[in-house]
Amino acid sequence: GIAAPIDGVTVDLDDPARTAADVAQSRALGFGGKLCIHPRQISPVHEGLAPSPAELARARAIVAAADAAGANGAIRLDGKLIDRPVAERARRMLAGG
Repeated sequence: GIAAPIDGVTVDLDDPARTAADVAQSRALGFGGKLCIHPRQISPVHEGLAPSPAELARARAIVAAADAAGANGAIRLDGKLIDRPVAERARRMLAGG
């Protein structure tokens, strides 16, 4: 139930590629957000932290399988165990949060 941590700022305001690279690294480390100090940084941060089409498709499959099973616990999907926290994370992703 704890929100993902938020990464600090990228101080280079004139290099959107630097901001994008920093966001990619932040995401890989499990950060769920990044502080911005200039409006030009907002778009690269949003794009870098948004779920990919593949992640959204997987989240839809998880939610559909959990709903079909009527499960409040673990389910099996594509030969893998999906427990309740993973299903809840998929629901949050699809809800935009």
